[in-house]
Amino acid sequence: MVAVTGSQLRASDAERDRAIEALKRGLVEGRLSYETFVGRVEIALRARESAVLADALAGLPGPGLGERLRRRTADAAHRP
Repeated sequence: MVAVTGSQLRASDAERDRAIEALKRGLVEGRLSYETFVGRVEIALRARESAVLADALAGLPGPGLGERLRRRTADAAHRP
């Protein structure tokens, strides 16, 4: 998980929904097993911070939602 000093970026419902859609695409494309999909969806549904959502998307292709969430979390860590 990405450590953020100061305040963690709170995950929004919209971010959770986008993460679950990305996980569904990963399942349909054969990039995730069903068991992995179910586990990551559970993580996404319970996620309070954006970094947790980014971790749930780890290993999926491209600079998609997971990469954007990681950048957002890292940027927040460097703000005064």
